[in-house]
Amino acid sequence: MIEKGLRLVLALAFILTLIQGKGLGQENGDQIKYIRKVFQETTTRCESISPKYLRLDTLRDDGAIELRQWMHNDKDIKFQLTEYDGKDKRVSDFYFGNGGLIFAFTRDFRHDELDHPYVRENRYYFKNDDTLIRWLDEDKNEVDPTSEGFLERGYEIWADMHSSGETFFMYSGRIEVSSEKDKHVITPEGIYGITFDRPVSDFFGELKKGILNTGEGDFKVYYIRTKKGEEVGHLFVDESDQSIKTIEITSSTVSTNDGVAIGTSYKKFSEIFPEAEVRRSEIENRLFTKRGKFIFLFDGYSLNVPGKVKSIIIQR
Repeated sequence: MIEKGLRLVLALAFILTLIQGKGLGQENGDQIKYIRKVFQETTTRCESISPKYLRLDTLRDDGAIELRQWMHNDKDIKFQLTEYDGKDKRVSDFYFGNGGLIFAFTRDFRHDELDHPYVRENRYYFKNDDTLIRWLDEDKNEVDPTSEGFLERGYEIWADMHSSGETFFMYSGRIEVSSEKDKHVITPEGIYGITFDRPVSDFFGELKKGILNTGEGDFKVYYIRTKKGEEVGHLFVDESDQSIKTIEITSSTVSTNDGVAIGTSYKKFSEIFPEAEVRRSEIENRLFTKRGKFIFLFDGYSLNVPGKVKSIIIQR
């Protein structure tokens, strides 16, 4: 996807390596068991690791790229490449073991001719860093390892990992690398790179499991934290598929692009959004107003004097 020139330089050597690694056999079967074990360990470990983050908006003509790096004991355990193309994007997760790359999981978020969104997932198993030994396509069917497409796809995935890692290393020395938590801006798509089109597991290192106690009951949530560990809000997850369904901001350190934050007075809010209409919810009896995908809750009790912004909510 990126660094196409690098792919051409490495293609021949990589394909020759792949040819030597065709077929599963006992050796490859053992490798797959090892990959599954490391994948589970890495997924659990990443829950407590905040990844380094880098965004580059001008490197590609098609759109921006985002790079995330998870490390443990000074070693890469997971790397993520996100490539944007208009409203579409590809997210590639790379997992590493003792011998280098062992597993890649790609998700293509696309729109059909009627602008309906859909997702295509592929899974790739590697050994010796660059030898593809198994490929499960979007239907989780195993692709013939002797096919020409198998060799080409294995090379593309490996090259994406290699070139994106080189890009991260190159640019992270010139610009500040963070975990997106210095922006402190909430948009209709999310905050700190946490968006609704991704499973919550993608952000485990940036979240903390917890229970939110409210007047309506106790709810399982994931608390959103800054890189200093300060909580700025929480999100609710759809238990059926572990997707993010609601993000709620409760910290005054976060604001919208319009400058609305927790603690903003209704007077200032109405100056920013003069056409906003405050309403009272029927169940919780709370004052709120909607602006696009945003829901702003106020701490007052009177429609004439709503008070200050108490929380900012966005829903998918």
